[in-house]
Amino acid sequence: MPERTSAAKEFELLKAAVKTLDSKIELLEEKIATMEKNQEVIGRTLITLNEKIKTSGGGGSGEELNELRSLVEELQAKVGEMKGVMDMVNPLELVRESQVKEIVKDVLSKKKEAVEKKR
Repeated sequence: MPERTSAAKEFELLKAAVKTLDSKIELLEEKIATMEKNQEVIGRTLITLNEKIKTSGGGGSGEELNELRSLVEELQAKVGEMKGVMDMVNPLELVRESQVKEIVKDVLSKKKEAVEKKR
């Protein structure tokens, strides 16, 4: 009889192992099904995005890129010219309108004083 109980225990252990493996296989099947659905969605999304790129001209031709490069070069040249002019003018050496008015007033008052002294 002890052999039967031992065999029964082994059978129960084997049965439990099979159930565990079966549940793991079912989980794997679910994961694979989910992955397949995700793959389909990604495929459709890629197709849609590729169509949008083609219709919007997102690929960009070499001609368009060359045109943009030439525009950038023109802008760089203009900015360089403006920088040169700014360097020539040197804003730190300029005077404000209020300063000019004050200088003119001083000069006029000095001339007025000089004229009055001559009288």
